[in-house]
Amino acid sequence: MPTFATGLPVARQQFGIAKETTKGTWITSTAFLELDTFTPEDKYTMLPVVGLRGSMVKQFGSVQGVGIGQISMGGAVFADTIGWALAGVLGDLVTTGTVAPYSNVISVLNSGLGQPTSHSLTHNYQATKSRGYAAAQWTEVELTYTGPDLAKFTGKTTSLLSAQETSPTASYTAVLPFAAWQCVCLIGGVALTTVTEATVTMTRTLSVINGLNGSQNPAQIFIGDLDVKWKVSGLADAADAFLLEYLNNTQPSIDLTMTQSTSAILEVHSTSVAMESGPFKADKDVISIDLSGTANANTTDVGASGGYSPVKVTLTNSVNGGYV
Repeated sequence: MPTFATGLPVARQQFGIAKETTKGTWITSTAFLELDTFTPEDKYTMLPVVGLRGSMVKQFGSVQGVGIGQISMGGAVFADTIGWALAGVLGDLVTTGTVAPYSNVISVLNSGLGQPTSHSLTHNYQATKSRGYAAAQWTEVELTYTGPDLAKFTGKTTSLLSAQETSPTASYTAVLPFAAWQCVCLIGGVALTTVTEATVTMTRTLSVINGLNGSQNPAQIFIGDLDVKWKVSGLADAADAFLLEYLNNTQPSIDLTMTQSTSAILEVHSTSVAMESGPFKADKDVISIDLSGTANANTTDVGASGGYSPVKVTLTNSVNGGYV
């Protein structure tokens, strides 16, 4: 009888998250993300050993240098768990309400060092042990709305190198994900029924700082400024209403509001978006236009930490804060 190799099934994976009390100290997961994709990687810098040794070669050895943990993930948008990614990339969270549903308003954190609270991410892919990624900082979150599909998100984090941890006991939300058709898009305060797709991408700059401290892990994972990009696709019309948002440089507000129920609402709002392109697309039966632009930071979309923010997210759900 042959000896068969063992394998770990993809379907048994679980993905947990928790906010950290002390950055870099791993915390057992308090919530679990229902993801379609999760790609973790411990990335090391390899330092080549070179030198002239009388031979026609270049490298004689290699020394393992510093390292970081990086994760890319994605899945459907749930009214409660999407708050982890959004609060993680923006940082300022104001929660109101005494009973559910609560209103969680998320904007750019501008107080103190401007650093969003770090998270501990956990990848459970075997029976009893998991890989834990501490000091995780979100560097990108993208929300995508396409009429026939579920609303989707993708996210990226940078963290310390992973360590083996005891697998937490998983529990999952009872909330269903948003269907993209539940989204109403407003441009300049006007609902446009001709909008077919929309994407908003929130990206932070990142500095990974290594010290002379006897550790391959970073001494600091420092989040920089925020850039918010919008792309809204809509049908061309005889009045050029969609196209004129670009041609006339109106820099309108954009709102994407998904409502599943009174206790499951996600609104993404930018007060001013400078449209930078508006090409025609004639690759299908109906002509469409892709409006793409950058959200302008302003004092309207700010949270409790003040300053300027290019975007404000309002998440109505059963979660009483706790993301950061």
